[in-house]
Amino acid sequence: MVSTYILIDTTLIGYPKDKPWTRKPRKLSWLAAFYERDAITVSPILIDIERASFCNRLDAVMMMVNAMRPQLGISFIETELTLPELQEHLRQFIYVKTEDNMELTLRFADCAVLAALSVSLTGEQWSAIVAPFERWKIHGRDGKLKSLPILKSDTPLATPLLLSDGQIASLKSAMSVDQLLANLRKMRPAQSYDYSTLKSYEYAEQARQIWFSVGHKEDTDLLLFARDVFDTDGKLLLQPSLTKVLEQPDPVLRRKELHRMASLYPRGG
Repeated sequence: MVSTYILIDTTLIGYPKDKPWTRKPRKLSWLAAFYERDAITVSPILIDIERASFCNRLDAVMMMVNAMRPQLGISFIETELTLPELQEHLRQFIYVKTEDNMELTLRFADCAVLAALSVSLTGEQWSAIVAPFERWKIHGRDGKLKSLPILKSDTPLATPLLLSDGQIASLKSAMSVDQLLANLRKMRPAQSYDYSTLKSYEYAEQARQIWFSVGHKEDTDLLLFARDVFDTDGKLLLQPSLTKVLEQPDPVLRRKELHRMASLYPRGG
């Protein structure tokens, strides 16, 4: 029988007061975490919807599901696997290995990462993850649910999966805008600006595009430029003279002029 499970990246649902996956003991029939106790607070979790309903915990489930918009930490898996079987299956992919034999944590509950993985992994690698599933639906930045491709391969692969340098580079490129947003969030942890919205993604993406179009590299100055873009609610990107200012070879003068341009607008407005 096919059951439906909710996969949650708990780092993408804000800071809920109720964190049932962290309690001792954690033997809940409707919930399963992936990480051990020392990292349990940031562990992805699985929720068996039917069992949660039976245990009268749907209110707690919906609070987690609806905690943040867009719901990039929420996806739905349909499979014949039981909750313990699905937990054990996905635990195989907590880490991947590089060609240099380095272990990297794979954020397989982050919808943005999943979208990138579905095109960056080989067919056999992707099949190793999704073959036991009937459907896997993730949230897009627009808030809509999208189905990931389900591939069935007869080729068994050892885990952790081995990713080539090209695949690592592809994933980094696909997640580069998200990384810029994450850096902005760390830069201003006390700011109330929501860096998870589609508008924020578009601002960061446009900032990166124009920055690289004039020949600059990814560095701290890009982060400072992006900060100015967000401080002006994107209006800095509409400045006709922006490209000319960014082409300024002297970073000090360029920084000074960008700050002057940004100061023409009310902060955040």
